[in-house]
Amino acid sequence: MMPRCYQCHSFISTIKSRSARFQTFNVRCVKVFSHQVIYTAV
Repeated sequence: MMPRCYQCHSFISTIKSRSARFQTFNVRCVKVFSHQVIYTAV
């Protein structure tokens, strides 16, 4: 069973609101393991 990405949307919203340069990036969560969230640009 794949782990669910609980923090993805809040994290992405945070970096987009804090930095305009991130607003052009589409980011998705790919894996959560041991409380670490790994992101990749899509």
